[in-house]
Amino acid sequence: MSKDTFSTEGFIRQLLTNFESKITDQMLTDIESDDRTLEETMIVASMIEKEVVTEKDRKMVSDIIWRRLDAGWMLGMCSTINYLTGNSDITAITAGAPLNNAQTIAANLGDRASMQLTWSF
Repeated sequence: MSKDTFSTEGFIRQLLTNFESKITDQMLTDIESDDRTLEETMIVASMIEKEVVTEKDRKMVSDIIWRRLDAGWMLGMCSTINYLTGNSDITAITAGAPLNNAQTIAANLGDRASMQLTWSF
């Protein structure tokens, strides 16, 4: 897509075509058999991409996230808090508190943090 022929609609169409070419029927079957939706799976995949680098770590973090979501537990992930605040500096949110201190985060962000920290589908 060149600068002269660029359009937002064309760009989005290209992104969707690329995405659809990479999602296989087997992937969709696996997602459904796990009682998940494609949207949920893509959201969690996006969180994982922001949190970890290696394939081994991705698998481990994925397992932790799904277990926490299934149990209704807090995620406590920097990437979701950063998305919520638009700030990549977590220390500005927690005022120096440990990252696992959900009460401090909630106190500083109010209802938005409570919603994020107890996110469930």
